Amino acid sequence: MPMLQLCLSISLLSALLKFLKCYLEWYRSPLWAIPGPPFRITSWFLGQLPDIIKEPFMEPHKRWWKQAGGGRPDTDGATTDADFIHFCFVGGSHRVIVTNADVVRQILMAHA
Repeated sequence: MPMLQLCLSISLLSALLKFLKCYLEWYRSPLWAIPGPPFRITSWFLGQLPDIIKEPFMEPHKRWWKQAGGGRPDTDGATTDADFIHFCFVGGSHRVIVTNADVVRQILMAHA
């Protein structure tokens, strides 16, 4: 019985350390510099899924794009664009949406 308890303790500790490592990698990701919805403490587990499910198709994404400055007139009259929008999905996975057609073209036409 003591061997079983030891194995259980080691397994639990290992799982906890793995969770901590994943959470810290998510929390310190450089993708947080990209504009997107505000950080919530529950963002790691559910991400922005509750907002995405509640609202009509692509409405949260459009709102995040507008909050990031998408489509606003610049000082010289041209419209500024947020080229990327960052949000989190279930389990701490990061998602990046490219919102500028020229950037999409560069990504798709880039030589490997």
